[in-house]
Amino acid sequence: MKKVKGILIDLGNTIIYNRKFEFIDGLKKVYDLSNKEKPFNYYLDSANQLSQSTYNLRNTNNNEIKLANYLEQLGINSYISTNYNYLALEYEFLKASSYDEKIEEAEEFLKYITSESIPIVIVSNSTFSSETLKKQLDGFGLNKYFKGLISSANVGKRKPSHEIFDEGYNILKTLNSEIKKEEIIFIGNDYFIDIMGAFNAGLRPFWFNENNIKIDNINNYSEFTFSSYYQLITILNNINRVE
Repeated sequence: MKKVKGILIDLGNTIIYNRKFEFIDGLKKVYDLSNKEKPFNYYLDSANQLSQSTYNLRNTNNNEIKLANYLEQLGINSYISTNYNYLALEYEFLKASSYDEKIEEAEEFLKYITSESIPIVIVSNSTFSSETLKKQLDGFGLNKYFKGLISSANVGKRKPSHEIFDEGYNILKTLNSEIKKEEIIFIGNDYFIDIMGAFNAGLRPFWFNENNIKIDNINNYSEFTFSSYYQLITILNNINRVE
């Protein structure tokens, strides 16, 4: 078994818990920061109509919608304007719509990875841009552990599509030109999106199965399954200490 020389990792419910997400709360915040030239109901109707041709199609074509672009088009469609640039508005939307918590064990794992000098890059399905997600991680004091952050909002494709995994691999290649895919693990909590997607992208999937979900033929895709990051530290220690 080859040693682990690089790590790609999911974000939501793998590094931070996504406790709440209310799209309408984000929309309300954006409206509050606008000139309010149109009634809120008019603005909300415009948002719902725009979602029909954007967010409602994500699961059928696996394309990602960048929230900043959505908000810019929504402003045009609903005849509202704001003094905020759309990346800043995206961050305000995130703060209003989401409630997340740091997974404490995950930070212990990140400290361990840092001590082992193994580069780690986030690969996340998100409508929020990489820039916005980095700001969120700064709030948790976690951004310092990562060599990069890939959001599907920037790539345009969602996991399990190989394009987003490839972007993460490319970052690790810039850090170590000799690294091979079989030396890179991908850690994620969603078996079908993260684990099967990483496997099909040529990476080594490690499943964070915190709730011990049972899935048939699990060993076909997951190299290791763990429910605690302390388990994962032991697994990686054993792999990388083998001569």
